[in-house]
Amino acid sequence: MKILGVFCFFYGVFATADTPAFRFHLLNEPNALRTIDQKNSGSSYFLSQINAGLFRYQNQTLEPDLAEKCTWKPKGVLVCDLKKDLKWSDGTALTAEDFVRGFSELLKPENNSPRADILFDLKNAKDVYTGKKKLQSLGVRAVSPTRLRFELGQKSEDFLYKLAHPLLVPWPLNGQAQKNSVLQKPSNWKSSGAYVISQWIPTQKIELSNNEFYWKKGTRPKIEMVFVQEDSVALNLFEKNELSFLRRLPTAHIPRYQRKPEYREVPQIRFDYLGFHPRHPIKLRQILASSLSYPEWQKLYQAKEPPGCPGLPLFLMDRRPCHQFQTSSKKDYDDLMKARRESGVPQTKIELMFSKQGGDDHQRSMEWLQGNWKKNLGADISIQGIENKIFVEKLEKDPPDLFRKGVAPEIPTCSAALDVFTSGHPENYIRLKEPKFDQWIDQMRTVDEKKRKALCTKALEYLIGEALVIPTGPIYFTILVRPEWSGVKLNELNHLDLSELSYQPREINK
Repeated sequence: MKILGVFCFFYGVFATADTPAFRFHLLNEPNALRTIDQKNSGSSYFLSQINAGLFRYQNQTLEPDLAEKCTWKPKGVLVCDLKKDLKWSDGTALTAEDFVRGFSELLKPENNSPRADILFDLKNAKDVYTGKKKLQSLGVRAVSPTRLRFELGQKSEDFLYKLAHPLLVPWPLNGQAQKNSVLQKPSNWKSSGAYVISQWIPTQKIELSNNEFYWKKGTRPKIEMVFVQEDSVALNLFEKNELSFLRRLPTAHIPRYQRKPEYREVPQIRFDYLGFHPRHPIKLRQILASSLSYPEWQKLYQAKEPPGCPGLPLFLMDRRPCHQFQTSSKKDYDDLMKARRESGVPQTKIELMFSKQGGDDHQRSMEWLQGNWKKNLGADISIQGIENKIFVEKLEKDPPDLFRKGVAPEIPTCSAALDVFTSGHPENYIRLKEPKFDQWIDQMRTVDEKKRKALCTKALEYLIGEALVIPTGPIYFTILVRPEWSGVKLNELNHLDLSELSYQPREINK
Protein backbone atom coordinates (compact mmCIF):
# COMPACT_ATOMS: atom_id res chain seq x y z
CA MET A 1 0.00 0.00 0.00
CA LYS A 2 1.38 3.40 -0.98
CA ILE A 3 0.48 6.54 0.92
CA LEU A 4 1.14 9.99 -0.47
CA GLY A 5 1.01 12.87 1.93
CA VAL A 6 2.89 15.95 3.01
CA PHE A 7 2.07 18.07 6.03
CA CYS A 8 0.48 21.35 5.07
CA PHE A 9 1.99 24.60 6.17
CA PHE A 10 0.69 28.13 6.39
CA TYR A 11 2.83 31.08 5.60
CA GLY A 12 2.61 34.84 5.53
CA VAL A 13 3.34 36.94 2.47
CA PHE A 14 4.23 40.52 3.09
CA ALA A 15 2.48 42.85 0.67
CA THR A 16 1.55 46.51 0.96
CA ALA A 17 -0.26 49.05 -1.15
CA ASP A 18 3.12 49.95 -2.65
CA THR A 19 3.83 46.40 -3.84
CA PRO A 20 3.85 46.39 -7.65
CA ALA A 21 1.99 43.83 -9.73
CA PHE A 22 3.88 40.76 -10.87
CA ARG A 23 3.76 41.06 -14.66
CA PHE A 24 4.43 38.37 -17.25
CA HIS A 25 3.26 37.50 -20.74
CA LEU A 26 1.17 34.78 -22.32
CA LEU A 27 1.86 33.86 -25.93
CA ASN A 28 -1.84 34.17 -26.74
CA GLU A 29 -5.02 35.33 -25.06
CA PRO A 30 -6.77 32.30 -23.50
CA ASN A 31 -9.45 30.97 -25.84
CA ALA A 32 -11.57 29.49 -23.05
CA LEU A 33 -12.00 29.87 -19.32
CA ARG A 34 -13.51 26.51 -18.46
CA THR A 35 -10.86 23.84 -18.11
CA ILE A 36 -13.05 21.34 -19.97
CA ASP A 37 -12.79 23.50 -23.11
CA GLN A 38 -8.99 23.61 -23.19
CA LYS A 39 -7.31 22.03 -26.21
CA ASN A 40 -3.68 22.45 -25.15
CA SER A 41 -1.44 23.81 -22.42
CA GLY A 42 -1.23 27.32 -23.90
CA SER A 43 -3.36 28.82 -21.12
CA SER A 44 -1.94 26.74 -18.28
CA TYR A 45 0.11 29.61 -16.79
CA PHE A 46 -3.20 31.44 -16.30
CA LEU A 47 -5.49 28.57 -15.35
CA SER A 48 -3.14 27.14 -12.74
CA GLN A 49 -3.36 30.38 -10.74
CA ILE A 50 -7.16 30.41 -10.48
CA ASN A 51 -7.66 26.63 -10.22
CA ALA A 52 -6.24 24.13 -7.76
CA GLY A 53 -6.31 20.35 -7.97
CA LEU A 54 -5.58 17.54 -5.56
CA PHE A 55 -1.79 17.71 -6.10
CA ARG A 56 1.00 19.80 -7.56
CA TYR A 57 4.18 18.35 -9.01
CA GLN A 58 7.39 19.93 -7.70
CA ASN A 59 10.98 18.73 -7.28
CA GLN A 60 10.23 15.31 -8.81
CA THR A 61 7.56 14.61 -6.20
CA LEU A 62 3.80 14.99 -5.82
CA GLU A 63 2.92 17.60 -3.24
CA PRO A 64 -0.66 17.79 -1.91
CA ASP A 65 -2.60 20.89 -2.83
CA LEU A 66 -6.29 20.53 -1.97
CA ALA A 67 -5.69 16.91 -1.00
CA GLU A 68 -4.37 15.83 2.39
CA LYS A 69 -3.28 12.38 1.20
CA CYS A 70 -4.17 9.57 -1.22
CA THR A 71 -3.97 5.86 -0.43
CA TRP A 72 -4.01 2.86 -2.76
CA LYS A 73 -6.45 0.08 -1.89
CA PRO A 74 -6.68 -3.38 -3.50
CA LYS A 75 -8.03 -3.89 -7.05
CA GLY A 76 -7.06 -0.51 -8.46
CA VAL A 77 -8.96 1.62 -5.94
CA LEU A 78 -7.52 4.96 -4.82
CA VAL A 79 -8.96 6.90 -1.87
CA CYS A 80 -8.13 10.60 -1.51
CA ASP A 81 -8.86 12.72 1.54
CA LEU A 82 -9.27 16.47 1.12
CA LYS A 83 -7.97 19.09 3.49
CA LYS A 84 -10.52 20.23 6.03
CA ASP A 85 -12.57 23.40 5.61
CA LEU A 86 -11.70 24.04 1.95
CA LYS A 87 -13.57 26.97 0.41
CA TRP A 88 -14.25 28.54 -2.95
CA SER A 89 -13.22 32.15 -3.46
CA ASP A 90 -16.72 33.31 -2.42
CA GLY A 91 -16.38 31.58 0.95
CA THR A 92 -18.71 28.65 0.20
CA ALA A 93 -17.60 25.10 1.02
CA LEU A 94 -15.50 23.21 -1.54
CA THR A 95 -16.20 19.48 -1.24
CA ALA A 96 -15.48 16.11 -2.83
CA GLU A 97 -18.70 16.46 -4.85
CA ASP A 98 -17.14 19.45 -6.64
CA PHE A 99 -14.30 17.22 -7.83
CA VAL A 100 -16.73 14.54 -8.99
CA ARG A 101 -18.64 17.23 -10.88
CA GLY A 102 -15.43 18.50 -12.50
CA PHE A 103 -14.37 15.05 -13.66
CA SER A 104 -17.89 14.30 -14.89
CA GLU A 105 -18.06 17.52 -16.92
CA LEU A 106 -14.83 16.52 -18.64
CA LEU A 107 -16.37 13.23 -19.76
CA LYS A 108 -19.94 14.24 -20.64
CA PRO A 109 -20.45 13.44 -24.34
CA GLU A 110 -22.35 16.70 -24.94
CA ASN A 111 -19.38 18.77 -23.76
CA ASN A 112 -17.10 17.17 -26.36
CA SER A 113 -14.07 18.06 -24.25
CA PRO A 114 -10.84 17.81 -26.30
CA ARG A 115 -8.90 16.48 -23.29
CA ALA A 116 -11.30 13.91 -21.85
CA ASP A 117 -8.62 11.26 -22.46
CA ILE A 118 -6.83 12.39 -19.28
CA LEU A 119 -9.42 10.43 -17.30
CA PHE A 120 -9.59 7.29 -19.42
CA ASP A 121 -7.83 5.30 -16.66
CA LEU A 122 -11.07 5.51 -14.67
CA LYS A 123 -13.47 2.60 -14.83
CA ASN A 124 -16.04 3.07 -17.64
CA ALA A 125 -14.58 6.49 -18.57
CA LYS A 126 -14.24 5.76 -22.30
CA ASP A 127 -17.76 4.31 -22.49
CA VAL A 128 -19.19 7.33 -20.66
CA TYR A 129 -17.41 9.72 -23.04
CA THR A 130 -18.71 7.87 -26.12
CA GLY A 131 -22.23 7.63 -24.70
CA LYS A 132 -22.21 3.84 -24.31
CA LYS A 133 -22.68 4.02 -20.54
CA LYS A 134 -24.36 6.42 -18.15
CA LEU A 135 -22.41 8.96 -16.13
CA GLN A 136 -23.42 7.24 -12.90
CA SER A 137 -21.21 4.25 -13.84
CA LEU A 138 -18.03 6.36 -13.86
CA GLY A 139 -15.36 5.13 -11.45
CA VAL A 140 -15.30 8.16 -9.15
CA ARG A 141 -17.63 9.18 -6.30
CA ALA A 142 -17.71 11.27 -3.16
CA VAL A 143 -17.72 8.98 -0.13
CA SER A 144 -18.10 12.00 2.14
CA PRO A 145 -17.64 15.79 1.81
CA THR A 146 -13.87 15.30 2.28
CA ARG A 147 -13.23 11.88 0.70
CA LEU A 148 -13.01 10.76 -2.95
CA ARG A 149 -12.97 7.17 -4.15
CA PHE A 150 -11.49 6.36 -7.56
CA GLU A 151 -11.90 2.98 -9.24
CA LEU A 152 -9.54 2.34 -12.14
CA GLY A 153 -9.71 -0.24 -14.89
CA GLN A 154 -6.36 -1.40 -13.53
CA LYS A 155 -3.91 0.12 -11.10
CA SER A 156 -1.71 2.67 -12.84
CA GLU A 157 1.02 4.78 -11.29
CA ASP A 158 0.38 7.29 -14.09
CA PHE A 159 -3.01 8.16 -12.60
CA LEU A 160 -1.45 9.58 -9.43
CA TYR A 161 0.51 12.08 -11.51
CA LYS A 162 -2.58 12.97 -13.52
CA LEU A 163 -4.16 14.25 -10.32
CA ALA A 164 -1.69 17.15 -10.58
CA HIS A 165 -2.86 18.00 -14.11
CA PRO A 166 -4.06 21.64 -14.47
CA LEU A 167 -7.35 20.44 -16.00
CA LEU A 168 -8.34 18.00 -13.23
CA VAL A 169 -9.84 20.54 -10.87
CA PRO A 170 -13.15 20.93 -8.98
CA TRP A 171 -16.17 22.42 -10.69
CA PRO A 172 -18.71 24.59 -8.78
CA LEU A 173 -22.39 23.79 -8.70
CA ASN A 174 -23.30 26.84 -10.79
CA GLY A 175 -20.46 26.37 -13.27
CA GLN A 176 -22.64 26.90 -16.35
CA ALA A 177 -23.93 30.19 -14.96
CA GLN A 178 -20.33 31.26 -14.39
CA LYS A 179 -19.48 30.55 -18.02
CA ASN A 180 -22.29 32.82 -19.20
CA SER A 181 -21.59 35.72 -16.82
CA VAL A 182 -17.80 35.83 -16.67
CA LEU A 183 -17.40 37.96 -19.79
CA GLN A 184 -19.62 40.64 -18.26
CA LYS A 185 -18.05 40.37 -14.82
CA PRO A 186 -14.87 38.22 -14.54
CA SER A 187 -14.97 38.33 -10.75
CA ASN A 188 -18.07 36.10 -10.92
CA TRP A 189 -15.75 33.20 -11.68
CA LYS A 190 -15.34 31.07 -8.56
CA SER A 191 -11.73 30.20 -7.92
CA SER A 192 -10.28 27.19 -6.12
CA GLY A 193 -6.71 28.42 -6.57
CA ALA A 194 -4.54 31.09 -5.00
CA TYR A 195 -5.93 33.91 -7.17
CA VAL A 196 -9.21 35.30 -8.49
CA ILE A 197 -9.85 37.21 -11.70
CA SER A 198 -10.24 40.92 -10.96
CA GLN A 199 -10.21 42.29 -14.51
CA TRP A 200 -10.02 41.00 -18.09
CA ILE A 201 -9.47 43.52 -20.88
CA PRO A 202 -9.80 41.65 -24.22
CA THR A 203 -6.67 41.70 -26.44
CA GLN A 204 -4.74 43.53 -23.69
CA LYS A 205 -4.39 41.87 -20.30
CA ILE A 206 -5.82 39.81 -17.44
CA GLU A 207 -5.47 40.95 -13.83
CA LEU A 208 -5.57 38.60 -10.83
CA SER A 209 -5.79 39.33 -7.12
CA ASN A 210 -5.38 37.26 -3.97
CA ASN A 211 -7.94 34.59 -3.08
CA GLU A 212 -8.30 35.07 0.66
CA PHE A 213 -10.06 31.71 1.05
CA TYR A 214 -7.29 29.60 -0.50
CA TRP A 215 -5.88 27.12 2.03
CA LYS A 216 -2.41 28.69 1.95
CA LYS A 217 -3.16 31.82 3.92
CA GLY A 218 -1.49 35.08 3.07
CA THR A 219 -1.82 38.33 1.12
CA ARG A 220 -0.38 37.82 -2.32
CA PRO A 221 0.70 40.56 -4.71
CA LYS A 222 -1.45 41.28 -7.75
CA ILE A 223 -0.67 39.60 -11.06
CA GLU A 224 -0.96 41.07 -14.55
CA MET A 225 -0.74 38.95 -17.72
CA VAL A 226 -0.28 40.63 -21.08
CA PHE A 227 -0.43 38.93 -24.48
CA VAL A 228 2.84 38.91 -26.46
CA GLN A 229 3.71 36.40 -29.19
CA GLU A 230 7.20 37.51 -30.20
CA ASP A 231 10.19 36.57 -28.01
CA SER A 232 12.06 39.72 -29.01
CA VAL A 233 9.13 41.95 -28.01
CA ALA A 234 8.80 40.22 -24.63
CA LEU A 235 12.55 40.55 -23.97
CA ASN A 236 12.38 44.24 -24.80
CA LEU A 237 9.53 44.67 -22.30
CA PHE A 238 11.55 42.85 -19.63
CA GLU A 239 14.59 45.05 -20.24
CA LYS A 240 12.39 48.14 -19.92
CA ASN A 241 11.20 46.79 -16.54
CA GLU A 242 7.67 46.28 -17.89
CA LEU A 243 7.75 42.53 -17.18
CA SER A 244 8.75 40.83 -13.93
CA PHE A 245 9.13 37.39 -15.52
CA LEU A 246 10.29 36.38 -19.02
CA ARG A 247 9.08 32.88 -19.81
CA ARG A 248 11.51 32.20 -22.66
CA LEU A 249 14.94 33.76 -23.20
CA PRO A 250 16.22 33.13 -26.76
CA THR A 251 19.51 31.22 -26.72
CA ALA A 252 21.30 33.99 -28.59
CA HIS A 253 20.92 36.19 -25.50
CA ILE A 254 22.06 33.60 -22.95
CA PRO A 255 25.72 34.81 -22.79
CA ARG A 256 24.52 38.31 -21.92
CA TYR A 257 22.34 37.15 -19.03
CA GLN A 258 23.98 33.94 -17.82
CA ARG A 259 25.78 35.54 -14.89
CA LYS A 260 23.04 37.96 -13.90
CA PRO A 261 20.75 37.36 -10.88
CA GLU A 262 17.67 37.33 -13.14
CA TYR A 263 18.83 34.24 -15.03
CA ARG A 264 17.47 30.74 -14.30
CA GLU A 265 17.65 27.39 -16.08
CA VAL A 266 14.77 24.98 -15.55
CA PRO A 267 15.21 21.39 -16.81
CA GLN A 268 12.17 20.11 -18.67
CA ILE A 269 10.71 16.65 -19.13
CA ARG A 270 10.29 16.78 -22.89
CA PHE A 271 10.93 14.67 -25.96
CA ASP A 272 11.64 17.04 -28.85
CA TYR A 273 12.72 15.35 -32.05
CA LEU A 274 13.19 15.42 -35.80
CA GLY A 275 10.83 12.86 -37.27
CA PHE A 276 11.10 11.05 -40.59
CA HIS A 277 8.30 10.37 -43.03
CA PRO A 278 7.69 6.59 -43.13
CA ARG A 279 8.53 6.47 -46.85
CA HIS A 280 12.23 6.89 -46.02
CA PRO A 281 14.20 3.60 -46.08
CA ILE A 282 16.18 2.87 -42.93
CA LYS A 283 19.54 3.34 -44.69
CA LEU A 284 18.67 6.90 -45.72
CA ARG A 285 17.44 7.69 -42.20
CA GLN A 286 20.65 6.31 -40.67
CA ILE A 287 22.89 8.31 -42.99
CA LEU A 288 21.06 11.54 -42.22
CA ALA A 289 21.10 10.83 -38.47
CA SER A 290 24.79 9.93 -38.31
CA SER A 291 26.08 12.76 -40.51
CA LEU A 292 25.15 15.58 -38.13
CA SER A 293 27.90 17.08 -36.02
CA TYR A 294 26.16 16.85 -32.65
CA PRO A 295 28.97 18.60 -30.72
CA GLU A 296 28.60 21.62 -33.03
CA TRP A 297 24.84 21.55 -32.59
CA GLN A 298 25.36 21.54 -28.83
CA LYS A 299 27.53 24.67 -29.08
CA LEU A 300 24.88 26.43 -31.14
CA TYR A 301 22.41 26.12 -28.25
CA GLN A 302 25.07 26.37 -25.53
CA ALA A 303 23.38 23.21 -24.26
CA LYS A 304 24.48 21.27 -21.20
CA GLU A 305 24.14 17.95 -23.06
CA PRO A 306 24.37 17.07 -26.76
CA PRO A 307 21.49 16.79 -29.22
CA GLY A 308 20.99 13.33 -30.69
CA CYS A 309 20.08 12.13 -27.19
CA PRO A 310 16.52 11.97 -25.79
CA GLY A 311 15.52 14.88 -23.58
CA LEU A 312 13.96 12.72 -20.87
CA PRO A 313 15.71 12.92 -17.47
CA LEU A 314 17.98 10.06 -16.44
CA PHE A 315 15.78 9.10 -13.50
CA LEU A 316 13.28 7.69 -16.04
CA MET A 317 15.73 5.31 -17.77
CA ASP A 318 18.74 3.05 -17.19
CA ARG A 319 20.96 4.94 -19.60
CA ARG A 320 20.62 7.52 -22.36
CA PRO A 321 21.02 6.07 -25.89
CA CYS A 322 22.25 8.64 -28.45
CA HIS A 323 22.99 9.08 -32.14
CA GLN A 324 26.72 9.43 -32.85
CA PHE A 325 28.36 11.67 -35.45
CA GLN A 326 30.13 9.70 -38.18
CA THR A 327 31.53 10.72 -41.53
CA SER A 328 29.13 9.44 -44.17
CA SER A 329 29.65 8.80 -47.86
CA LYS A 330 28.21 11.41 -50.20
CA LYS A 331 28.03 8.70 -52.87
CA ASP A 332 25.86 6.52 -50.62
CA TYR A 333 23.55 9.46 -50.02
CA ASP A 334 23.33 10.29 -53.74
CA ASP A 335 22.58 6.66 -54.59
CA LEU A 336 19.81 6.54 -51.98
CA MET A 337 18.27 9.77 -53.27
CA LYS A 338 18.40 8.41 -56.82
CA ALA A 339 16.60 5.25 -55.69
CA ARG A 340 14.12 7.47 -53.85
CA ARG A 341 13.29 9.37 -57.03
CA GLU A 342 13.06 6.19 -59.08
CA SER A 343 10.57 4.78 -56.57
CA GLY A 344 8.16 7.59 -57.46
CA VAL A 345 8.76 10.14 -54.71
CA PRO A 346 8.03 13.44 -56.51
CA GLN A 347 10.25 15.82 -54.51
CA THR A 348 13.82 16.21 -55.71
CA LYS A 349 14.79 17.71 -52.36
CA ILE A 350 14.25 16.53 -48.81
CA GLU A 351 11.91 18.98 -47.11
CA LEU A 352 12.36 19.91 -43.43
CA MET A 353 9.31 21.58 -41.94
CA PHE A 354 8.82 23.19 -38.52
CA SER A 355 6.39 25.37 -36.62
CA LYS A 356 7.05 29.09 -36.32
CA GLN A 357 5.67 28.88 -32.79
CA GLY A 358 9.15 27.79 -31.68
CA GLY A 359 10.42 31.31 -32.28
CA ASP A 360 13.90 32.44 -33.24
CA ASP A 361 15.62 29.44 -31.67
CA HIS A 362 13.91 26.94 -33.95
CA GLN A 363 14.67 29.04 -37.02
CA ARG A 364 18.37 29.17 -36.13
CA SER A 365 18.46 25.44 -35.46
CA MET A 366 16.80 24.53 -38.77
CA GLU A 367 19.19 26.76 -40.70
CA TRP A 368 22.11 25.10 -38.93
CA LEU A 369 20.80 21.61 -39.80
CA GLN A 370 20.41 22.62 -43.42
CA GLY A 371 23.98 23.90 -43.57
CA ASN A 372 25.48 20.96 -41.66
CA TRP A 373 23.88 18.38 -43.93
CA LYS A 374 25.08 20.36 -46.95
CA LYS A 375 28.63 20.47 -45.61
CA ASN A 376 28.87 16.85 -44.48
CA LEU A 377 26.78 15.09 -47.13
CA GLY A 378 26.27 17.55 -49.93
CA ALA A 379 22.58 17.09 -49.13
CA ASP A 380 20.20 19.61 -50.65
CA ILE A 381 17.62 20.07 -47.87
CA SER A 382 14.95 22.77 -47.97
CA ILE A 383 13.53 24.23 -44.75
CA GLN A 384 10.15 25.81 -44.20
CA GLY A 385 8.63 27.37 -41.10
CA ILE A 386 4.85 27.64 -41.10
CA GLU A 387 2.11 28.71 -38.71
CA ASN A 388 1.53 26.11 -36.01
CA LYS A 389 -2.10 25.35 -36.89
CA ILE A 390 -1.23 24.70 -40.53
CA PHE A 391 1.85 22.73 -39.46
CA VAL A 392 -0.20 20.37 -37.28
CA GLU A 393 -2.79 19.92 -40.04
CA LYS A 394 0.02 19.00 -42.42
CA LEU A 395 1.41 16.43 -39.98
CA GLU A 396 -2.02 14.88 -39.53
CA LYS A 397 -2.76 14.57 -43.26
CA ASP A 398 0.61 13.85 -44.85
CA PRO A 399 3.87 14.53 -42.94
CA PRO A 400 6.76 16.10 -44.85
CA ASP A 401 10.07 14.26 -45.38
CA LEU A 402 11.42 15.64 -42.11
CA PHE A 403 9.75 17.67 -39.40
CA ARG A 404 10.57 19.06 -35.99
CA LYS A 405 8.08 18.27 -33.25
CA GLY A 406 8.04 18.55 -29.49
CA VAL A 407 6.35 16.24 -27.02
CA ALA A 408 5.58 17.88 -23.69
CA PRO A 409 4.21 15.03 -21.54
CA GLU A 410 1.59 16.08 -19.06
CA ILE A 411 2.88 13.73 -16.37
CA PRO A 412 6.53 12.93 -15.49
CA THR A 413 6.69 9.38 -16.87
CA CYS A 414 8.42 7.78 -19.84
CA SER A 415 5.18 6.18 -21.03
CA ALA A 416 3.52 9.61 -21.24
CA ALA A 417 6.38 10.95 -23.38
CA LEU A 418 6.60 8.00 -25.79
CA ASP A 419 2.91 7.17 -26.03
CA VAL A 420 2.68 9.41 -29.12
CA PHE A 421 4.60 6.78 -31.12
CA THR A 422 2.15 3.96 -30.41
CA SER A 423 -0.18 2.56 -33.07
CA GLY A 424 -3.34 4.58 -33.50
CA HIS A 425 -2.21 7.60 -31.44
CA PRO A 426 -3.42 10.78 -33.18
CA GLU A 427 0.03 12.39 -32.84
CA ASN A 428 1.97 9.40 -34.18
CA TYR A 429 3.30 11.48 -37.06
CA ILE A 430 6.10 9.03 -37.91
CA ARG A 431 3.31 6.47 -38.53
CA LEU A 432 5.03 3.79 -36.44
CA LYS A 433 3.08 0.54 -36.19
CA GLU A 434 5.13 -1.80 -34.05
CA PRO A 435 3.26 -4.18 -31.67
CA LYS A 436 6.27 -4.78 -29.44
CA PHE A 437 6.76 -1.02 -29.00
CA ASP A 438 3.08 -0.64 -28.04
CA GLN A 439 3.49 -3.47 -25.54
CA TRP A 440 6.51 -1.84 -23.88
CA ILE A 441 4.56 1.40 -23.37
CA ASP A 442 1.56 -0.42 -21.87
CA GLN A 443 3.76 -2.43 -19.51
CA MET A 444 5.49 0.69 -18.18
CA ARG A 445 2.24 1.80 -16.52
CA THR A 446 1.83 -1.30 -14.35
CA VAL A 447 5.32 -2.57 -13.41
CA ASP A 448 7.68 -1.42 -10.65
CA GLU A 449 10.20 1.39 -11.05
CA LYS A 450 13.17 -0.81 -11.99
CA LYS A 451 11.25 -2.53 -14.78
CA ARG A 452 9.81 0.81 -15.97
CA LYS A 453 13.30 2.22 -16.42
CA ALA A 454 14.43 -0.86 -18.35
CA LEU A 455 11.40 -0.71 -20.65
CA CYS A 456 11.91 3.02 -21.20
CA THR A 457 15.52 2.42 -22.25
CA LYS A 458 14.48 -0.40 -24.61
CA ALA A 459 11.84 1.79 -26.29
CA LEU A 460 14.30 4.67 -26.75
CA GLU A 461 16.96 2.35 -28.15
CA TYR A 462 14.44 1.10 -30.70
CA LEU A 463 13.47 4.61 -31.88
CA ILE A 464 17.13 5.66 -32.17
CA GLY A 465 18.48 2.37 -33.51
CA GLU A 466 15.92 2.34 -36.30
CA ALA A 467 16.67 6.04 -36.91
CA LEU A 468 12.97 6.82 -36.76
CA VAL A 469 13.68 10.04 -34.90
CA ILE A 470 16.61 12.32 -34.10
CA PRO A 471 16.08 13.63 -30.54
CA THR A 472 17.13 17.25 -30.09
CA GLY A 473 18.55 16.60 -26.63
CA PRO A 474 17.69 17.51 -23.03
CA ILE A 475 15.72 20.73 -22.82
CA TYR A 476 16.30 23.55 -20.34
CA PHE A 477 13.96 26.52 -20.29
CA THR A 478 15.98 29.67 -19.81
CA ILE A 479 13.85 32.22 -17.99
CA LEU A 480 14.39 35.60 -16.38
CA VAL A 481 12.87 36.58 -13.02
CA ARG A 482 13.57 39.90 -11.36
CA PRO A 483 15.50 39.29 -8.10
CA GLU A 484 13.00 41.17 -5.93
CA TRP A 485 10.41 38.46 -6.61
CA SER A 486 10.49 35.08 -4.88
CA GLY A 487 8.12 32.12 -4.87
CA VAL A 488 8.14 31.79 -8.67
CA LYS A 489 8.05 28.02 -9.22
CA LEU A 490 8.30 26.59 -12.73
CA ASN A 491 8.47 22.81 -12.72
CA GLU A 492 9.77 20.18 -15.16
CA LEU A 493 6.35 19.98 -16.82
CA ASN A 494 6.20 23.73 -17.46
CA HIS A 495 3.57 24.29 -14.77
CA LEU A 496 3.80 27.71 -13.14
CA ASP A 497 2.96 27.97 -9.43
CA LEU A 498 2.68 31.47 -7.94
CA SER A 499 0.82 30.49 -4.76
CA GLU A 500 3.80 31.56 -2.64
CA LEU A 501 4.68 34.68 -4.62
CA SER A 502 6.22 37.49 -2.60
CA TYR A 503 8.00 40.78 -3.21
CA GLN A 504 11.02 42.22 -1.43
CA PRO A 505 12.33 45.52 -2.85
CA ARG A 506 16.05 45.61 -3.47
CA GLU A 507 18.21 48.02 -1.53
CA ILE A 508 19.70 50.74 -3.65
CA ASN A 509 23.40 51.29 -3.04
CA LYS A 510 24.10 54.91 -2.37
